[in-house]
Amino acid sequence: MKKNKLMLVSLLSVLSFSLASCQKKPNHIEVHGLEEMILLYEKTFNKTFVQDDITVSWETNYSSKSKITERIKGTTNYLLEERKKGYSDEYITFRETWSFIDEKGEMISATKTYFDENLEAKEEMSYKVGSKAYGETYKTYYKYFFMAENFDSYLKPNSKEGGETDYSTDMVYKGEIYNHSNYYRYMDDFYDFAAWHNDNGDIEFSLHGYIHPETELVKNAIIHFTFPSEAYSPFDELWKVFEFEMSYGENEKIELPDISSWENKTAL
Repeated sequence: MKKNKLMLVSLLSVLSFSLASCQKKPNHIEVHGLEEMILLYEKTFNKTFVQDDITVSWETNYSSKSKITERIKGTTNYLLEERKKGYSDEYITFRETWSFIDEKGEMISATKTYFDENLEAKEEMSYKVGSKAYGETYKTYYKYFFMAENFDSYLKPNSKEGGETDYSTDMVYKGEIYNHSNYYRYMDDFYDFAAWHNDNGDIEFSLHGYIHPETELVKNAIIHFTFPSEAYSPFDELWKVFEFEMSYGENEKIELPDISSWENKTAL
């Protein structure tokens, strides 16, 4: 009997510890307002953005004509852009871009283009040297998520990126995290960030997807935005949907091309 009681106490202790561990994260987090939303967004994505062994693939939703795969390994970045050929499901390599730091410590962005915008055969190989060119092509995927931090600035007049009309008033900002893994062991946690205008249905932004509960790394994302025609859009589109998939720790060393004969466009 004494042995059974000890086993029962031990079992209850384990169960209590397990339940306490499961409840470390709140089941649901909800914030309102621009600053609060940005803080929660940064907390959600910080671990993902600093990953230096990550593969990100994305494409535009609805009648997509291109898809992009970005592989990052340390300070080296490989970006593959494929485009759909005609009305078929076939994709062809449109452009490859490598961003890396060479043996001299110089930052390089090198591009090989196979077709022009009309998918007519074309081969152009060039590179640029410097932190600006490197920064523009290293972790390219990040610029899409950057919208969450700067959506408000796009709507303000007379700003660097804004239009002439002030659309930034009467905006609603909201962020939410659903820790589904608290209830279901094999379920991913869910995040949702959104902004919309109370009176203007042409102003909307949303970012949502799933997070790996164990690693707290973002698993996938869907970004949707709508702008009025008079406002600034960072992608020169009034309406767009992007879908992202992330994976981690899968990249071997990225092979670099020999750019010794490529055109140097640094000064252009």
